[in-house]
Amino acid sequence: MPTSTNTSILTEYKLNMMQVAQLTYRLFEERDIPGILSLWESSSGWGSITEQQFDEWYIHTPFGRSLIIVATNELDEIAGQIAFIPATIFLDGKELKALRLSAPILHENFRLTDLRNPRHPAFSMVKRGIELGVKMGYHVLYSLPAHGWIGFMKLMPKFGMPDGYTAEYDCVAISLNDESGYEEESGNHLIVYTTDSFNESYDQLWADAIQMFPVSCGVVRSSSQLQWKISHHLVFEVREDERLLGYAAYKKTDGLLVDMLARNPGDLKRVFFASVRAMHLKNPNHEVISFEEIKLMLSPQIKSLIAGIKYQPVKFQFAFGCCPLQLSVDQNSIHPEKWYIMPND
Repeated sequence: MPTSTNTSILTEYKLNMMQVAQLTYRLFEERDIPGILSLWESSSGWGSITEQQFDEWYIHTPFGRSLIIVATNELDEIAGQIAFIPATIFLDGKELKALRLSAPILHENFRLTDLRNPRHPAFSMVKRGIELGVKMGYHVLYSLPAHGWIGFMKLMPKFGMPDGYTAEYDCVAISLNDESGYEEESGNHLIVYTTDSFNESYDQLWADAIQMFPVSCGVVRSSSQLQWKISHHLVFEVREDERLLGYAAYKKTDGLLVDMLARNPGDLKRVFFASVRAMHLKNPNHEVISFEEIKLMLSPQIKSLIAGIKYQPVKFQFAFGCCPLQLSVDQNSIHPEKWYIMPND
């Protein structure tokens, strides 16, 4: 015989399924903003956001308005949301329209315990967004979600969505107190600035990098994209003889390296260590920062960059997933090992 507690859980689950069956999935409308802001505050786990932040992150992006799917109940109240942020990726010599899956949020009343249930609202929202993205000519879907969502992404093909790839990356930390992490610059002197403005020299940097690095698959790093994505981070601009060598951007709160670029792997290493020197506590003129270590996502590019450098593992894992949205995209061309990838992509 089931206990009273089990009976209560079963009744609640049945009620939950009845509620889920009544949900409608549609594109966001301006009238949904109060409900979305309330959903962020109560159910996101990240805290509340302002309408201005919502506009900056999802409406006024460099590549246009995001596809935002909302789940509404029978009273047209917001029960969930998910955003497909437009981006441009460089893939095998061409620029293609892409979407980044971001900010999946569900009200606690609609979080089914079994994520393998095809009626789970998260699948319904993603499926609706993919359908619209395909019709609108987007070529690739990608995401850097919380690690807990990687199981969700692996299940997508089983529920009628495109097949693709997932990857997991460890996180490591390098101390800014340890002298072994302080590498002096040899040869030509590099000039390091902090910046929050990105001009046409960054466009040229990207144009050179895709040829010289080379980049076979990656999110386009245009000056307008960088202005939108990293201008609020701690960004080090590294120059050699007034020529832009590259940049490295860190989160101001915890020192996570969110983006970095140079024309080739050798220059990337020089840019990275130039930024470390600019923050290292051994440097008497170091940048004033609120952290004593930097954190790195161990993507293939970073693994080779810090080979032989002392670092510590961090109890955190990054997740990545991608899939083609058009038949013209060869699935093998977007394998995670082929991406130039950073946490802020």
